Amino acid sequence: MTDIRYKTIHAEDGGDDLHVLTSPHSLMDKVGLGADPTDFGLPDLLEDGLSRDEQDRRLLSCIGDHLFILKDGRKLPIVVIPPMLEFLSDLFYERVQQAILWKPRGGGGSLAAAILIWLMMVYRNKSFIDMAGSGEQAKRVYEYTTQFWFCVPGLAEALLEKDPLQSLTQLKNGVSLSCVPASEKAARGKHTPGFVADESCQEDPRIGRVLQAAVQGVLSEPNFTIVLLSTFHVPFGFFQEAWDMAQERGFARYRWNVYDCMARCQVGLEDATPGDPDALSYCRQSCPLTDVVPDYNADGEQTGEHFDGCNGRARHTAGHLSRDNVLKAKMLNRGTDVWEVEHECKRPKASGMIYDPEKVQAAVTPLSDIVRPTGSVRRAVGIDWGRFAVAVLAERAGDHVVIPEARIFDSRPAAELIAYLDDLRRRVGDFMVYADAENAYGNLDCRNAGFETVPVPFNKRKDEGIENLTRYFEHGKIKIADDGHLQVVVRQLLRFHRDESGRIVKKDDHGPDALMCALLPFPFVDEFDSAISQLLSTGDRERLKITNKLLDACIRDYKYGVVPPKRQCSMGVSMGTSSFYVVISEIDEDGERGRHVRKAHFIGRVKDFDDLDWLMEKYDVLGCIISAQPEPHLVQRWRKEPHHGHVYIADLLNDGASKPDWPKWTGTVTVDRTFLLNSAYDEIREGRWWLPAQAASIDNGEFYAQVKAPSRVRDLTSGDLKYRWTETGALDFYRYAHAFDHLYGAFRRRIGVVEYI
Repeated sequence: MTDIRYKTIHAEDGGDDLHVLTSPHSLMDKVGLGADPTDFGLPDLLEDGLSRDEQDRRLLSCIGDHLFILKDGRKLPIVVIPPMLEFLSDLFYERVQQAILWKPRGGGGSLAAAILIWLMMVYRNKSFIDMAGSGEQAKRVYEYTTQFWFCVPGLAEALLEKDPLQSLTQLKNGVSLSCVPASEKAARGKHTPGFVADESCQEDPRIGRVLQAAVQGVLSEPNFTIVLLSTFHVPFGFFQEAWDMAQERGFARYRWNVYDCMARCQVGLEDATPGDPDALSYCRQSCPLTDVVPDYNADGEQTGEHFDGCNGRARHTAGHLSRDNVLKAKMLNRGTDVWEVEHECKRPKASGMIYDPEKVQAAVTPLSDIVRPTGSVRRAVGIDWGRFAVAVLAERAGDHVVIPEARIFDSRPAAELIAYLDDLRRRVGDFMVYADAENAYGNLDCRNAGFETVPVPFNKRKDEGIENLTRYFEHGKIKIADDGHLQVVVRQLLRFHRDESGRIVKKDDHGPDALMCALLPFPFVDEFDSAISQLLSTGDRERLKITNKLLDACIRDYKYGVVPPKRQCSMGVSMGTSSFYVVISEIDEDGERGRHVRKAHFIGRVKDFDDLDWLMEKYDVLGCIISAQPEPHLVQRWRKEPHHGHVYIADLLNDGASKPDWPKWTGTVTVDRTFLLNSAYDEIREGRWWLPAQAASIDNGEFYAQVKAPSRVRDLTSGDLKYRWTETGALDFYRYAHAFDHLYGAFRRRIGVVEYI
């Protein structure tokens, strides 16, 4: 009898474990060219004499019966919509060799590519390179294919040479997969018969040239397969040329949009009649997903109308997107071209205004009507450096953001801009600075003047910033004072446009860029509709965030700042560029339903190490954990000084697994960054960290904003299911201060236990 064994891959967050069937004898003897997919229970997809319909049926059955996605410990079935099946079947059965796919955002394009690659490797012994516009995009296909190897019991052990890596997944028979970002080195490297260009529609023309070179390498291979896929969001370039000249270049076109990806819609079917079985009358008169578009003749006279959008299409679909999520996505992107281009798959415009002039003009408000917020106010100054430098102030008001003033520095030294910031701070209070990263010296001057400064790399964040500001204009959530230098900024906004190739015209753009920077610390999706922020993540990656709702749920009625007798506190400190961010909490005690709870007693900023010592003594701090960066030598010197309590320096790792370790006599604690933030997140999610009634206004709202800044996403780069917290570019010092405070509190609660958290 064959010795059957099981390998268990443990899922995170308490989800189902994945059991992988292994056999050390029979299956291990059949590897490489000698192994047949049917040995592992897979269907025979390459049987001779199958009709096209039977081929499609078997392929769909193979995907549905044997493959799944592991998300947060849950096995999710793969939904294959009809146009995706046509795309996969045509390529797998080699009805076509070259294909180009125009798909919507979150519409399963990368998933389809991963399924195709995996099937080709298993059934046809064909090697592939997946090349994407960035490393993050290349990672998506790798994550999917890595999961697929472990969906079929025994397959990974029998076929894989070693654990799959993003750079190389190697089979024992020599077949391989590499998932890489587009680069000259990768394009000129090893040739494979299979090539996938993921998210190949990029604004950077260099990426297009790299992908074109990579395609030429594949053409030299016999029996090649070439796939280009992307959301068509850049009007000109590599993807546009391939799509427009598909027939001449030998590409078969495939396309689906957000409506193809919707689950079957039954809303309004109660209005169906024998003459209107799909209730199209409801779709056209009442459904927001269908638009009525008037038709005009050459003289501008309306001659009729037609219906755009869904128009009943989702009555016969079977995708994965709910109608509610699609509606929210359309609402969020109302007035921009994001919905039409990236979801409905309409062609992007080649030129035109970046911001709707009518919306910009509607945001301009007479100075006498501007109501400045009072009390605890979050503020930020956006700066675009250059000969024509601009600084713009933004203030978070009740239901909008106010832009009350700006200052232009034409051919003036940076010292004058710093002097303006000093004067502004005296007049309005503290604020953060978000400045163009191009001028490193100017940003250093801001830090030296005592301002928390966030460099903004325009090449990475400008599109994000423009989209964010567009939403503010579209939803009427911004008011710009019609006064002083802001009038120049508004004039520049009204002229801010793209040229015929779709590129931003770099002329009179300093005001718009400074305003864009000033709004970056106020992400629209977090400030006004945090639930919709879930829709902005790609459809194949989980996105978790600390939200206002979670933080508000931690608010309790207790004596903030008053530590009971015989109670001691923990303390977390994150060192910023001009101040220390501090969180101090009471060491755990039994709380609701026997849970351990910790009460926050101090959340705020202090200026120097002496202030930290004063806080430790005032709140009877038993132990403090502090970040080493950005001044490790100063932190190390302070740690060695005598203190009221113990002081440890945090040494954050990035291995995705390491639990806290407290080596004796070193004054350090080592812990994996993701492990630490996961644990601190759970404390907030479960309401085990109590906050005072005024929590939302602490540090003028910066506390809430910074704790919410990072997002958690799935990460399979190591081949195992893990999580990582993304760097968003926004300030997150309070997030780490809480995490360090939580870490020491957990250590004291379970001291003597190996697993501290």
